[in-house]
Amino acid sequence: METRTDPVEILARVGRRDGRARAFEVWCYRAQKAGWQVVVESTAFEDDGDECGIVHVEGLRYRIRHSPRVRRQVYHVDSGQHLISVAVAMTAAGEVEGRVTQGVEFDHAAWAEPIL
Repeated sequence: METRTDPVEILARVGRRDGRARAFEVWCYRAQKAGWQVVVESTAFEDDGDECGIVHVEGLRYRIRHSPRVRRQVYHVDSGQHLISVAVAMTAAGEVEGRVTQGVEFDHAAWAEPIL
């Protein structure tokens, strides 16, 4: 039985502002760290869309993408409040004047899609 994490299950949490090149690099690193031999076939950083490139992982081809894929918690504060001062107040006193709402949204990650 295979004990390594399957390449399609590897997610590299890399924000959108870090770019697709960094996302591709982190995904390849994480796949290699999981024990896979990764060979880069091509990259597509300058192209439009969410594709980063194509890799070979021990005989199978994968397209690496960078798009909203993982959940993250976000906090919203009332207008007129500064987010950092609210965070400091929550940490120090545990209470905040005004309303703080908690939510969830999608954040960017690099992930592998098998090429069939």
